[in-house]
Amino acid sequence: MLFGALDFLATNSGKWILHSLTNTGVPGANTPNGTWAVYARFPSTRMTGCFPHGECYNDPDVRFVNYFWDGRAVHYFPRLAYGFRQSNGCVELPLKAAQRAYGMIHIGTPVTVMP
Repeated sequence: MLFGALDFLATNSGKWILHSLTNTGVPGANTPNGTWAVYARFPSTRMTGCFPHGECYNDPDVRFVNYFWDGRAVHYFPRLAYGFRQSNGCVELPLKAAQRAYGMIHIGTPVTVMP
């Protein structure tokens, strides 16, 4: 799984199998660049936290969650649009892309985030 600044690309044997716009972290809550292995997965979970500007959230039903580094995850989150920096450091996908990605990702799947 590869993530550019605002792009998601899943590959299998060098072939693209899923492409989608994504949202990444706002300034101060950047989505980190690098490669990590997925360490936890949940079909649905609660996410809580606070953005750097102070707004806090408590979202009880975040779906298709794949944690890859220090609380950062690839997951579905409902937004009016994708392709922007608007998360708290996670990689947010639209529903259909997140659902498909969840079916391809397993514990240990490498996730690469690139600028």
